[in-house]
Amino acid sequence: MHTSEVTKNSFRGLVLLLLLSIAYDFIWYLMQSEQENNFLDGTTLIPQVAQWVHFGLLFFKPLMVIVYWKASIDFAAILDEKSQF
Repeated sequence: MHTSEVTKNSFRGLVLLLLLSIAYDFIWYLMQSEQENNFLDGTTLIPQVAQWVHFGLLFFKPLMVIVYWKASIDFAAILDEKSQF
């Protein structure tokens, strides 16, 4: 997509997709069975790293929701500033 085709609805779509992704992450985490949690007993590193990355994304995604929502609200002002350059 070319930058001239981007609208504020594009950013709001990103917000919606991120919120759906956050909901999916919580559902996925809640559905983890006790057997899968036994992999986190310290014998292998990969499941531990995967869980830490998952928690990191749960922190990062809400920040991106705020950034994209702010960009959609100030979309006209951002374009006006861009045209001044």
